[in-house]
Amino acid sequence: MIGFGGAFTDAAGINIASLDKETQEQIMQAYYGQNGIQYSIGRVTMASTDFSTREYSYDDVDGDFTLEHFALAPDDFQFKIPYIKRAVKLTGGDLKLFGVAWSAPGWMKTSGHMKGGGGLKNTSDGIYEQALARYYVRFLEEYDRNGVKFWGLSVMNQPVTAEDPDFTWQSTYFSPEQERDFIKYALGPILRNSTIGRDITLIAIDDQRPAILSYAKAIYSDPVASSYTAGTGIHWYLDMFAPVGVYTLTHKAWPDKFILATEACVALVPVLGNWTNADKYAASIISNLNNWVTGWTDWNIALDTKGGPNWVNNFADSPIIIDASKGEFYKQPMFYVMGHFSKFIRPGSVRIGLSMEEDEELEGVAFSTPAEQNVLVVRNAHSHHTYNLEIDVADRPGQVLHVSVEPDSITTIVWKEVRQYLNFGSFVI
Repeated sequence: MIGFGGAFTDAAGINIASLDKETQEQIMQAYYGQNGIQYSIGRVTMASTDFSTREYSYDDVDGDFTLEHFALAPDDFQFKIPYIKRAVKLTGGDLKLFGVAWSAPGWMKTSGHMKGGGGLKNTSDGIYEQALARYYVRFLEEYDRNGVKFWGLSVMNQPVTAEDPDFTWQSTYFSPEQERDFIKYALGPILRNSTIGRDITLIAIDDQRPAILSYAKAIYSDPVASSYTAGTGIHWYLDMFAPVGVYTLTHKAWPDKFILATEACVALVPVLGNWTNADKYAASIISNLNNWVTGWTDWNIALDTKGGPNWVNNFADSPIIIDASKGEFYKQPMFYVMGHFSKFIRPGSVRIGLSMEEDEELEGVAFSTPAEQNVLVVRNAHSHHTYNLEIDVADRPGQVLHVSVEPDSITTIVWKEVRQYLNFGSFVI
């Protein structure tokens, strides 16, 4: 397992900054502190996204191929870097950060704008691909100068969406072959030959489930592009159009490449106390983990009561909702569901065999952790029961653990591992 976490966005930082310092610290402790849910990964947005207040890149000067005018935005210094550094400190330096851009600067795109579709301008010398790769390196360097070090980098957020020229917010299109060639001829070599980027974990695709096989085949079947790429990023928004078993197929074809869920949210105006959204998280995480996904990343770590700010009104729910007018924040049920995984399935945990009696409303996933514990997370989606469901957990001869789980609930069971039994059979519920 790589870990669990959420994203540092302009919107998240704007909302956290609206609170007094003591309340800000409570949020950071809740997510990253030892007594919190202990997030272990963090996604960092590069320049603007829909969850910004405007459209901007780090170099908006047309034709600046040398990136002479590259500069981080005030938003980075106000709304991201301070909270990232605090989160890293609270985790004792064990927070894996990965960066991702929503778009190349507009002048690099065929459309001339960050917003909307279009890919990189195509020239025989690949000057735009080279410029974008150096743009990524400059981002890593500038954040490093400000005390933030990265573990990973995505090639581009949701490259498929930009096939639509009228896409609503920032995006840049890469076909599977174009992403392969961008990695092979520009991003991979430029990262590898830079001091800041040589050890960066490069994440390909970062898009929806239906696209994973076509992109993975194009990139990983090329020995050079594959050599630069460590794993695959996935989102959940189009999961209904492809079975979760696609991840198992991808893992079997390329077992040396990890699969990491890099973004998910419920795109609705927040309703405080909404259990349905939390249950969607639980169902997605369990099914993903049972199909070789190595971690799960929520979207914004904090939003306001409208689900923003978002400059294109693409509002969403979040595990923490902030009401600046009252100086308060609220932990949604999603926050606690994330904690069932992030708190107990720590980085380095290994998924182990789990067999369960057939029940469409009951599912789970099991792990052996570095702390020499067994962890079993069970989702009970039975809502029509008025009584608790009694389950038996057997992981060693002659011993059974009896557990009572409530209707519409998620339950995490942790017990000391007896390592000599790990190679014998599976859990049985």
